[in-house]
Amino acid sequence: MDAANNIDPRARYGYPLAGLQAGVFGALMMLAWLMLSAQSSGNSPWLPANLFAILFHGPKAYRDFYHPDAWSGVAFIVFAYGLAGAGWGVLLAHFGHSDRPLVLILYGVLTGLLVHTLIFGILMKTWAPLIVMYAPDMAMRFGHVLWGLTLAKTPRYARQIEEHLAHHPWH
Repeated sequence: MDAANNIDPRARYGYPLAGLQAGVFGALMMLAWLMLSAQSSGNSPWLPANLFAILFHGPKAYRDFYHPDAWSGVAFIVFAYGLAGAGWGVLLAHFGHSDRPLVLILYGVLTGLLVHTLIFGILMKTWAPLIVMYAPDMAMRFGHVLWGLTLAKTPRYARQIEEHLAHHPWH
């Protein structure tokens, strides 16, 4: 244990990496859900990725068909939610990680809804109001709940990282 911070040194690095892993996996789950939701409502499955591509290519990126601009929207989702997952991992490392899965699931879902509120209630309203206008609200909220559910797997991923490092140390 690190006396200065009361944190296991392995948790200091393992949890942020595990949070990144959970965040990226959750982003892919959210994106898959949004694509299925778009297709089930009669739109192109690429519509959600095109929606986020507005950040990089302007309103012309919002198309109801596949266009290469969609990959910038996919990249944004994976990067932003992966980074948020790493932040979740840092918080778990510093404020204690629970082995109680139901508590982690609850915190994960609440985190997903909080991130949804921050992104769509505050940030996107000023940066890209078209995204807020065209985003399917209920599908987006449920996508964030899915993302939050995957965050609850962070301790399991951290244990896997720790076990891997125990068998394959860096030095």
